[in-house]
Amino acid sequence: MNNKLRLLNFVVFFFYFMISHAQTNYEDYLNSENIFTDDFSNNNVGWPTGLSADSSYFSKIGNGAFDITSTRKGTNPFYLITRTIDITRDFEIEAEILYVNGESDNALSLIWGKDVHDHRFNFGISGNGQYIIFQYNGTFLNLKGWTISDLVHKSDFNKITVRKAGSKYYFFLNEQLVLVSDFYPFYGNQFGFQDNQNTTMRVNYLKVSYLNPSQNLSRNNVTPSIERPQVFGRFYIGVSADYTLLVGSFNGKGYFPFENAILVPKLKPGSGFGLQFGFKGNNIAVDWAYHISRMEYTTQLDGCSGTGTTHLIRVLGIKGFLGASPEKKPKQKIKPYIDFDWSIAISHFNKISYSLSDPSNFKPANYGGMNIGLGIGTLINLSQSLAIDLRVLPEYYFGTDIGTGQAIKKFPNFLLLNSIGLNYYFNKK
Repeated sequence: MNNKLRLLNFVVFFFYFMISHAQTNYEDYLNSENIFTDDFSNNNVGWPTGLSADSSYFSKIGNGAFDITSTRKGTNPFYLITRTIDITRDFEIEAEILYVNGESDNALSLIWGKDVHDHRFNFGISGNGQYIIFQYNGTFLNLKGWTISDLVHKSDFNKITVRKAGSKYYFFLNEQLVLVSDFYPFYGNQFGFQDNQNTTMRVNYLKVSYLNPSQNLSRNNVTPSIERPQVFGRFYIGVSADYTLLVGSFNGKGYFPFENAILVPKLKPGSGFGLQFGFKGNNIAVDWAYHISRMEYTTQLDGCSGTGTTHLIRVLGIKGFLGASPEKKPKQKIKPYIDFDWSIAISHFNKISYSLSDPSNFKPANYGGMNIGLGIGTLINLSQSLAIDLRVLPEYYFGTDIGTGQAIKKFPNFLLLNSIGLNYYFNKK
């Protein structure tokens, strides 16, 4: 009886937990009907641009961005458009805002529900890592006062999301829930942005949409989750251009059975390319890869030279990222890392062995072995989905008894792989 009671309590708690945390996820709602979207690829909307009449602020639209600059103390300009929203429906207002330069101690804001008397709602971030949510109706009323948060990107765009679902507002900063409040009707139908004095801000896009809930979403008993760190992983694929150096003590004086001899190749550095697939978490990435490179070689015998091909199969690669964790710097542009590699390599040479009974008849052979390496690299994030991957990986090459049906003696060598790659990350969040 006690076991059944415990099971019942667990089931009740489980369903309560699932329901109570439903709307805390950014993904709980999907856009269903676009009201307005502007990516600032042009100014078809008709935003005010150029210098203001009193020369205290100016703006421009170009290269997919809307730049707003205040040049005078006490000037906090608005840039607004008018759009009508049916507030009886669920909706979402979203923009990406970047602090460019200037004073960093006041808000760069997304504005909604504004009227001609400046009564409005603001969701703003500052260049020094804070955010604020308030309404103004003649008096400033904080829904969420100034809050220092690692969620604020000081040198990258901040995604600001205002979501109305049922009778509640849900406020997200960079896709993390920071506040749940009662819904307050609009004062007017103006939307846009407000700059800080003596400051330049940049807007990447503005989007207003009606929403439909995702499947199985419940809005009851919502418990807000404040400033949850970004803890997730993303699969990725990548390509690379490689520069490979392979040197060492090849045991070219060892003999095959059946009186075949293997020669020592003198290798020049060679170029190639690679393909990789992996999974990246907060502080670590695991990947698998294949690299191929071609290197010219010569030997101590005349006529025994040509081009060798090295196949490098990365059985397991582990990258440990250095510096602040992603929840501290979720949009860190440059991410150095330590790279551990365990791989298998096979180098094929067309003319590298010969029979003692027929020295003029050169035959192909393979050098093969296992590589263990520890190197360094750097990810340079170009966007949320693309990154340049720079890597220098020295490896110790343990040769094995691999040949063309005949054995080559074991040989230790040194392999250096330098690469520049481009990675694409799935599951954008």
